[in-house]
Amino acid sequence: MQTQVLELEKIADKIRKLFALSQSPNEREASAAAAKAQEMLTRHNLSIASLQDWTPRPLEWE
Repeated sequence: MQTQVLELEKIADKIRKLFALSQSPNEREASAAAAKAQEMLTRHNLSIASLQDWTPRPLEWE
């Protein structure tokens, strides 16, 4: 469980960074970043809303 939460944090952070990069004035860079972000959302069955609503919870030891 702990590893899954950490992995989701990494994925969410990367997607957020890609969406930030998609605002680049360089159209090719922006387009590539947006496409990669969308690909990652689909691959991990996430949505933009889930990234905005999701906040890391304190780790619980099993």
